[in-house]
Amino acid sequence: MLREAAGLELTPVGDALCVFRPATGALGLLNAAGRATWEVCQDDALLQLPAKPGPAVQQDFSVPQCFYYPQATDAASTEFYLTSASGRTVHLRVHVRWLGELLAAVVVPLTVAALGQPAAILDVVQRADRFDIWLNGTLLHSSISPAEIRRQVLTEIALTLIGSDRVAAILHACAVDFGSGAVLLAGRSGVGKSTLTAALVSAGGDYLGDDLVPLDRAGRAVHPFPTALSVKSGSWQQVAGWFPALDELPIHRIRDLAVRYLPLAGSRCAKANCVKTIIFPSFEPRAEFAVHQLAPDQSFALLVDAGSAIAGSPASARPLAELAETTPAWHITYGDLGPSLQAILSIARAP
Repeated sequence: MLREAAGLELTPVGDALCVFRPATGALGLLNAAGRATWEVCQDDALLQLPAKPGPAVQQDFSVPQCFYYPQATDAASTEFYLTSASGRTVHLRVHVRWLGELLAAVVVPLTVAALGQPAAILDVVQRADRFDIWLNGTLLHSSISPAEIRRQVLTEIALTLIGSDRVAAILHACAVDFGSGAVLLAGRSGVGKSTLTAALVSAGGDYLGDDLVPLDRAGRAVHPFPTALSVKSGSWQQVAGWFPALDELPIHRIRDLAVRYLPLAGSRCAKANCVKTIIFPSFEPRAEFAVHQLAPDQSFALLVDAGSAIAGSPASARPLAELAETTPAWHITYGDLGPSLQAILSIARAP
């Protein structure tokens, strides 16, 4: 029997055990031997997980106390209204020109004309070389690095549009639906997720999202969040073969990468899409095609390693564990797109 210590959440994942501390966001996975030791000993010494910094705590200021809090938009600001299929809207105001231009390209599929009272107003401001995010006049996150600001803003947009009580995690994945369930393509940057996603959409799939996919709190479905597809320079020629408009899109520089953002006709369904399978692709030049099925604990570990993060409120790792526990997962290595695409389509279209 598992005894949950104060402040810890324990969830079996296959033969392994997920250990999560909601207060700090610390997440660990004990293998079968570690789980057996825990169940036998349940020694408090095992509970001392290394804590990683959790999200910034919201502070309810009666008067904004940050000099950089934007009282009004200015010449360097970019602002737009974003909406989801549920009809909720977010008024996003980015007070940094280059970041506003980048985010405008990413969220263009969600952008609508100015509406009435939005569900929330998000402000992004720069302070020296760091960034702050304000939600409805309250400081939400502070001192975010330039490398993390894009992801954090998009995460807050997703949580606001969908509802933080309905989202359990933000998966670092792409998602395409073929009617019988969503295919998740998960993994670190550069493994070929976006290129495969473009190929799947061109083959008739319903585009659900790229890079950041919200996991429903039930753990077996994902919410549509169809931001523009991020296509790196190495894939431009191939993706333009399916979507010629890509060649006309502006180029954005992210660190040492050249990226174009391709708007795709995304799902407008307000409900979450059940996940049929999880694919972990791995593109390696000249590699032989290979595919093998993963155990639930392997799938969970790879989802976390890819950069998927617990999100929403209340914080819980159980939905992510449920996704790994109940969803067939496959690792695909390929050097040629053709065989991998056919393998994924066979899995996606199977009854």
